[in-house]
Amino acid sequence: MRILERMLGVRRGPSDRFWEIDLLRGVALVLMMVFHIAFDIYYFGDGDFSVSDGIWPLIGRSSAFLFILLVGVSLSLARSRSSVRGDPFKGFATGAATRGAFIFCLGMVITAVTWSLMETGSVVFGILHLIGLSIVIAIPFTRFGRWNVTVGMVLVAAGLHLRTLGGGPYWLLWTGWVPDGFVTVDYYPFLPWFGVVLIGIFIGDIAFGGHERLIEVPDLGGNVSVRPLTFLGRNSLPIYLVHQPIILTALHLTGTIDVWSKLTF
Repeated sequence: MRILERMLGVRRGPSDRFWEIDLLRGVALVLMMVFHIAFDIYYFGDGDFSVSDGIWPLIGRSSAFLFILLVGVSLSLARSRSSVRGDPFKGFATGAATRGAFIFCLGMVITAVTWSLMETGSVVFGILHLIGLSIVIAIPFTRFGRWNVTVGMVLVAAGLHLRTLGGGPYWLLWTGWVPDGFVTVDYYPFLPWFGVVLIGIFIGDIAFGGHERLIEVPDLGGNVSVRPLTFLGRNSLPIYLVHQPIILTALHLTGTIDVWSKLTF
C-alpha cells in the first residue's frame, strides 16, 4: 500500500516538502478543475461559449505550464534530497524512472478509456504521457545544472517551430510534429514541453540547491487560507485521476450536461 501511495503521490503529511511548491501545484490543480468544468459544459452540454475563446485557453495553459514546470522543480528537489542523504544517484534514478513509467502507464489507461468512449478527440499523447516520459528522460539532465535553462529554451523554440510545420506522420505526433486533421481533447507533445521541464530543473537547482530554500520567502505554510491548496498540491496525482469523473457526474446529475450524448459503447 505504501509503495502505491508513493507512486500516486499521496502524502500523509508535509515531511520535508516545501510548502510553496505544494501551493503552486495546488493552484495549478484548481485552475485545471475550473477549466475542465468549462470544457465539460462546452463539450457535453449546450453552452453558448467556446473554451477556445476568451480567458479559457489562458486558464488551461497556465495550469498545464505550472504542472509541467513543477515536474522539473520536483526532480531537482528529489535529486538534491537524495544527495543530502548520501544516497547513490542510481537510487534516485531508479525511483524516478519507476514513477515516470507508472505515470506514463496511467496516461495509456486514459488513452484506452477515451478511445473506447469518445466519438472524437480521444487522448493519444496527453499531459500524463508527457509527464511520465519527461521524468524518465530528464533523469540524466538533473546533473547538468544551469545548462538546463539553455537546453530548455532551445527545445521550447524547436517545439514551437515544429508545431507550425504540419503534415507530420501520425507515429511522430508525440514529438510535436502534428499530423494534418489530428483532433484530441488533450495534447501536450514532448516538444516544446520537455524544454519547460528542463527549465523547471534549473529553477529547482537555483532556488532549492542542496535541498535548502535559497530564496527567502515569508513562511505561509501554516496559513489557514494556504493549507487547502498545499493539501491539494501534496495529493495532486490521485486528485487528477478522480476529478473528471466527479465533475462529470455532478454536472450530469444536476442536468447541466448530458454525458451520454458524446460517449459511445
